[in-house]
Amino acid sequence: MKKLLILILIALGLALTIFTIISGIHIGGFSVWGIKEIQDENANLEETVTEATKLASSTFPGKVNDLNASMKKLEEEKKSYEDMVAVSDTSDVQTASQLSNYNLDFLWTEIGTHATSNGVNIDMALTQRNRRTRCI
Repeated sequence: MKKLLILILIALGLALTIFTIISGIHIGGFSVWGIKEIQDENANLEETVTEATKLASSTFPGKVNDLNASMKKLEEEKKSYEDMVAVSDTSDVQTASQLSNYNLDFLWTEIGTHATSNGVNIDMALTQRNRRTRCI
């Protein structure tokens, strides 16, 4: 009788194991994936790895080259502006700075008008970080 009971338990355990391997088990938060789910997840991971490899080999170097070109252009523009400031006298620099202030004041007026027309009470304050840069 004991041997028969043990054989039945072994057969049930073996059947549960085979069923789990083939279809998986999902009970509440606990889950054991079956063969099909593992294959699907493997395919998703391989697709993700392929996409990441493609991005790393083709798209990333192109974007780095674009960034380097933009940085070089920015440095050239900076150099040209520094050269203009070095050649300009003090009154030219003050005139250009004053024009920037007028443009900034116009921009703040437009923003304030738009906010007021849409029923928003906006409080704006300009602060000066250093002599050259103004921030909001």
